[in-house]
Amino acid sequence: MKTITEDSPLYTVNEDLTTFTRCSVEIANECPEHIAKAIMTAWNHGYLKCSANFTDKEYSLLGLSNEN
Repeated sequence: MKTITEDSPLYTVNEDLTTFTRCSVEIANECPEHIAKAIMTAWNHGYLKCSANFTDKEYSLLGLSNEN
């Protein structure tokens, strides 16, 4: 298993003129406001981080094995 973190240059994907991240966090509309605020506070303070996991095969197929 390989993990790509937010500080990796491979964390973003380019398609045409748009850049996407390989991972995102979504807070459902049904989430109580106080919990959503707590999540956002934790995110803003750096307590939460995104990462994307790939199997070794996916990592190779996507051409990510050349990461520096």
